[in-house]
Amino acid sequence: MKVFDRNAMLKRIMGDEDLLKELVKSFFHSTQKDINALKEALEKGDAAGAGNHAHSIKGAAGNFSALPLQDVALRIEKAAKGGDTTEAVSLMPELLGQFDKLKEIEF
Repeated sequence: MKVFDRNAMLKRIMGDEDLLKELVKSFFHSTQKDINALKEALEKGDAAGAGNHAHSIKGAAGNFSALPLQDVALRIEKAAKGGDTTEAVSLMPELLGQFDKLKEIEF
């Protein structure tokens, strides 16, 4: 599975490269904030808060055509909303790794 499906994203925004550049900036800024909030919620043992932040990451990643990030965010969301913060914490390295892979892409 591709880290980022550029063709799907461009199709979604009707091929507008300038819009893509704006969306990239917005995505990275907001997703980094959500990741920081997710980490903080997990450190506090706040399963509901962690689930909500993972849900936000999942949605943003899906809209951005970053399916591997969306997948791990979904797994964290399910674990957290099920009260299993240990499982959610164990998935964080994968989430961070997927986010780092996205940051390496030249948009």
